Amino acid sequence: MIEIRLADEYFPLVASGNKTSTARFGDRDFPIGRALLRGRNAQLQVTITNLRKRHFAELDQNDARRDGFESVEEMQAALRKFYPGISADDVLTIVEFTTR
Repeated sequence: MIEIRLADEYFPLVASGNKTSTARFGDRDFPIGRALLRGRNAQLQVTITNLRKRHFAELDQNDARRDGFESVEEMQAALRKFYPGISADDVLTIVEFTTR
């Protein structure tokens, strides 16, 4: 089963259904199907349902909401914490998942 690292602070959002995607730097190829979100102190099984590619500058309000953020700006600020050198043209892989 594939493992995807996730900061512990986001697990409550996943469990509540308020976070149904996560963005990863680069053009990544995760298999559709069962996966494990793993943090330092938490883990949760999910099912990857879809992958989408987006440039950092193309993120929109729907991307932000699915990722558990209030706004695109909030999502971009969080991504900059994890990927400090990220630029507008960089590609992200949006991993959509369900906890069912």
